[in-house]
Amino acid sequence: MRSHFAEDYTEIYDASQLRSLWAYDTFGVQGDSVVGYIGPCHIPVEKLIDRDDALHNRPIHADSQVHYVVEMFGVELKFAVMAQRLLNGWMERGARLLKSPDVVCHVELSGNDVYCVFPDQIEDMDLKRLLAEMRFHYDLPGCRKLSVSIATLSPVSAMIHAGINVTTEGTPVRTCSLEMLGIDPVEYTKWVGENFARDYEKVLMACSKVRPVP
Repeated sequence: MRSHFAEDYTEIYDASQLRSLWAYDTFGVQGDSVVGYIGPCHIPVEKLIDRDDALHNRPIHADSQVHYVVEMFGVELKFAVMAQRLLNGWMERGARLLKSPDVVCHVELSGNDVYCVFPDQIEDMDLKRLLAEMRFHYDLPGCRKLSVSIATLSPVSAMIHAGINVTTEGTPVRTCSLEMLGIDPVEYTKWVGENFARDYEKVLMACSKVRPVP
């Protein structure tokens, strides 16, 4: 898998980028790929891929996000959802490891969502229960949503979009951002993309070194 940082691409992410061969057509990046770029996000309800969000009238907006558009060939949707989890794991890890030491918060992955939990806004017992149960939501005290993501299929490939807020401006729910965590968005974009691509390749290599069993 190739990781590509599109430094000069700042178009609004509106789900039109989630189409087959977008990376190849736009940047000449062929094959399995993850393209990272920084730009606004505006997805109206009628363009949402997630039908649950569409049915509950939950559009996605942000003035600035780090975007990852992933394309994988020859795989089914279940594999793509698992790769989505892998990508979200690296997004969570990047936010946790790269955040400023002056920022006191827990960066947690819950399903396919990354949350920031601020202890100073939660009672001690509630914080322990929240961290133990891993049931984070932006409506809960001290919880802020950092990411969005979706996996789907194109006619020739499987695709993922994931976004991390650079700022909280323009978001329709209570969110966290790289700015709040003291993280440089360019460094973050490259770090996550490169580590995800490397880990993805390790998954493929692991498939090539085992023998069948009876």
